[in-house]
Amino acid sequence: MTNEFTLTQTGTEPTALAFADAEGCARWLRALPLSNIPKHYDAIRGQLKRMTESDFTPRERARIAEVFREPVAYLHTELARRYAGKPHPATDREHEAAEQGLTLWQALWNQYSACLKPLLEGDPELQGVKAKVLQRGLWVGKQLILVYGLARRVPAANVWQELHAYYRLAEILECSVSAVSDELMPNAVGVSCYSTYSHALLLNLADPCAMTVRQIELTDRWLSMWARKVFPYAQQRETEGPVIVIDLDAPAGASLVAVTPRQTGEATRFGYPAKLATSVRGRLKRLASGSNPAELQLGHDVSVEASAALLTHLDSRWYTLPKKTGNQTQTSLDRTLWAGCPTTARSIWPHSEP
Repeated sequence: MTNEFTLTQTGTEPTALAFADAEGCARWLRALPLSNIPKHYDAIRGQLKRMTESDFTPRERARIAEVFREPVAYLHTELARRYAGKPHPATDREHEAAEQGLTLWQALWNQYSACLKPLLEGDPELQGVKAKVLQRGLWVGKQLILVYGLARRVPAANVWQELHAYYRLAEILECSVSAVSDELMPNAVGVSCYSTYSHALLLNLADPCAMTVRQIELTDRWLSMWARKVFPYAQQRETEGPVIVIDLDAPAGASLVAVTPRQTGEATRFGYPAKLATSVRGRLKRLASGSNPAELQLGHDVSVEASAALLTHLDSRWYTLPKKTGNQTQTSLDRTLWAGCPTTARSIWPHSEP
């Protein structure tokens, strides 16, 4: 057995499920050796694939998916070491690692997605956990957005469509604001379906392609505290600031606009980032006056300079509409990191068009 992380797959998968319920799944996972990452990946991917092909009650499927979250998150971290922040074009090894990360999260997401129809149909076993199941699905979708950002890639259209569908169902079932607990988000504040959905939208709106791996990780961590400050309203509200516009029918994330369109459809949602901007700008002001990042809940592992630079960038993406110069506008952080980004300027700064 080797500790070296090689991405060559064995090509072997279990011929049958190794468990029949969540307790059996937990026992099976405990017996897996962590020292061989490729085999660990193959085993978990294989079992998730078998689950998709097998009949479980919706409640038991959700319980098993819950057990899988932590080991999938562990493999996500290990795989990210291979591809995160690498310049493009990616090597075969880097591309394979990113694809494996996406495949793993998608396989887990499939388990939650299999619960959506029973939820909509009012499955009695899911009624007491509908907010939790939907929040978990939204969280997995957020993790997929994170993988795309770490790999410097634009999220696939179907990922956004699935995320929007989850949130729309949370609205229909009237559980979008219901509080849930999440042990994998220990620093999170006010976790709910809407906060997790906003987390995914804001993470992508922050333009991960123009950020370092460290900045993406910090943004993801900070959003666990701040995402609840932006609620996706179905009706427009009076505001003097910019608006985050979301189209639940669109194969894309959110947009920051100065003025909302005069006519919008039933699928349009409106987020108002003023409270979020207050949190960001308040911290910038306190950093400038001598406070340290730890005091401001930014972390003990980040410097004043790094915090200020990232907060300034986030403010430019979440609230401050850039002043246009010519056909393109960039923040200082954008210009610094442009060389490592594989996509076109239009993809990276989607709101820089006149």
